[in-house]
Amino acid sequence: VDIFGGAFLSMDVFAGDVGDCDTSTDFMVTDSVPDGDVSAECISGRRRRRRRALGRLRLKVTFSVRLPEGCTTLACIRAGYRILLQRERKLKNMIADPTSPPPISVSNSATNEEVPITLTSKSFKRTRPTFSCDPGTVLNGGSCAPCGLGYYYNTDGREPKCDPCPLDTFQDEEGKDHCKPCRRGTFTLAQGSKSEDKCLAPCSPGSFSTTGLEPCMPCPVGTYQEQAGAQLCTKCEFDQITDHVGAFHKEACSCPNGTYWQNCSKTCLCTNGGSCDVDGRCICPRSLTGPYCNITNTAAPCQDTYYITFLKNYLVKGNRHIFILTGSQTAEVDVGSQTDTQQIQIPPNNVANFALSPEAVDVLQFSIYPEDKTEIVGLNRENFSADMFSVFPVQQFFLKYEDYVAVSIGSSFRFWQRYGFNSSVIVVGTKINTALIVTPSQDGVAYLSSSAEPIKLYKGEKTTFEINRFETVRMSSYLDLTRSKLQASFPVAVYSGHECANVPVEYVNLCDHLVEQLPPVSVLGQCYVVPALQALDRQYLIKVVATEIDTLVSIRCFTNGDLTFRSTEVLNSDFKEYFIDPGQSCTVQSSKPVLVAQFAASISKEKRGGPFMIIHNDIEKMVNEQQVYSVENEEGDVEVFSHFITIIIPLEHFNPADIVIEDHLLLTMDYSRSSNINSDCGSFEVITIPVNAGHRVIKHNNPEGKFLVSAYGFAPVSSYGYSPGLNQALSCENKAKI
Repeated sequence: VDIFGGAFLSMDVFAGDVGDCDTSTDFMVTDSVPDGDVSAECISGRRRRRRRALGRLRLKVTFSVRLPEGCTTLACIRAGYRILLQRERKLKNMIADPTSPPPISVSNSATNEEVPITLTSKSFKRTRPTFSCDPGTVLNGGSCAPCGLGYYYNTDGREPKCDPCPLDTFQDEEGKDHCKPCRRGTFTLAQGSKSEDKCLAPCSPGSFSTTGLEPCMPCPVGTYQEQAGAQLCTKCEFDQITDHVGAFHKEACSCPNGTYWQNCSKTCLCTNGGSCDVDGRCICPRSLTGPYCNITNTAAPCQDTYYITFLKNYLVKGNRHIFILTGSQTAEVDVGSQTDTQQIQIPPNNVANFALSPEAVDVLQFSIYPEDKTEIVGLNRENFSADMFSVFPVQQFFLKYEDYVAVSIGSSFRFWQRYGFNSSVIVVGTKINTALIVTPSQDGVAYLSSSAEPIKLYKGEKTTFEINRFETVRMSSYLDLTRSKLQASFPVAVYSGHECANVPVEYVNLCDHLVEQLPPVSVLGQCYVVPALQALDRQYLIKVVATEIDTLVSIRCFTNGDLTFRSTEVLNSDFKEYFIDPGQSCTVQSSKPVLVAQFAASISKEKRGGPFMIIHNDIEKMVNEQQVYSVENEEGDVEVFSHFITIIIPLEHFNPADIVIEDHLLLTMDYSRSSNINSDCGSFEVITIPVNAGHRVIKHNNPEGKFLVSAYGFAPVSSYGYSPGLNQALSCENKAKI
């Protein structure tokens, strides 16, 4: 028999019928038995005296010995047994010795009267020795071991044992006497769950699974599901279909295009993408009107137009993603390319994922009505190299020439080649005959999408291109293209970043993709707050890019409200880098408009994360409501992200009872807070919340309460980060205000 540390060898010796007793009485035992535990019990008999039930008093003495750790031989077990016999013999000798006081006495617990007993050395009979374990451990295959993951130490029965955690609980630690409850609204599929990951949320309306719990699939086209936790979806009646997957109400079922009536038996005469209601009346897109949707609606609201393309990543394997985030109402979205345009409808409070092949270098155009409160974010992801970027519309209230300044990082190290990955900028044309003037900050090359021939770029020298709608100019350099200037005669969309960057440049262990859409210089501001990055124990980088000469820049950084770093300098249309210690949030204030970018730094493989880039909005771009998307894992992903959301809010508007995140008050959530981030622009609070993957809406219940948001996440050797919200400032709704 193998008995390891934490095990006891025990033996009971009994002395029966040592005296009379009353079965209704409790007893107190006083003893001088060395290394023994004595108890008394009244065993019922048949005699009764004066209405009292009489019995026989029985004594039990338990001797125990702890076995040494690693006691695995029969000789070791026998040695323990010999110790028990020696203790029994010692007790009998004490009883037989007439000169010694009785080693055991029994008294009535209520009256303290002594109960007469008769003991001799022959009164006791021993039992076979048994094994037992320390509290919290049980005998398992000859070993005393704590209850494992998914089990708890249950003492409710005759003997302690390890029982599996009940449904909707889990235990991720060994040797515990309880199980942890799943967070509210989540459930387990079976008993014995070993981690909180087994606590699954029910499928939301519009989705289903074989268990009714995550992972869930959207209801296929032609079906819907109005309830949460469904295992099946309901088929639309007759021949009706839905125009999207994930329908969560019966009203999403409609007749196929070209038909109407209750059983879809009549032909619809609506044109230009219109559809019929059940009575045959045309439901037209907002841009059209008339009985058959054949007349332009001159009173239609304006549309914001987005042009999206992707920088080159270090590999060409993973899909590129465009996520359309809808608000509280169905969004009408026109999706166009160089060859095709179609209109789609996306249900409210939803995420539409446009997954593009990794080889795709085409441009997609999205036209969206601002009143639908729709946001767009992009994701360029390879294994171990990713970044997300916020997308905003091209400038609707266009100046004669619009200026941009690029931001990136220098060349990174490439293990298998002589040269590193490149700093990159892409410009997308939105009108025909657009003149684009490029003044690079470093030597490099440019490629027109209409030509395969590279065009040499020289530092500080202007090069002029002519591009049309959907055409691109891609700039690339081994050196840092930050401060490169671009000027366009018509609206353009500009994306800047790096194929796979090291931060700082000389750090050569791990690189990561960087990308953000560049705002035009005309909407840049003069006061920014740059938040500390949660869960990082290394410095991060702030880049301040001046757009004019003689720009005075002042940066202040704070830790727990204390000023810990400050710097002031004058920039002449150039940039300045600041490496900031972890845990510090900073303000950047300038005398003229500047672009402010934040970079997470590279790390070794032993820690989480990698570089990412966020272009921050200035405090004048604060909003009252903002959608955020934290990227979800795809099948086959080798990395799992830890996600965070940071809220920057003026001190006077900070109230955890007024800030709502995904229908939960901030007051009820776990968050960290950095207070008294001060500048001449005001005092701010920086709030960081760890979140799960997915889509959420952040809102301030006070209409005057405004804030900025950034979202980021870390995987073992990759990361992403972006700051949404600029689309609200650049929306066509604001044209009259500019």
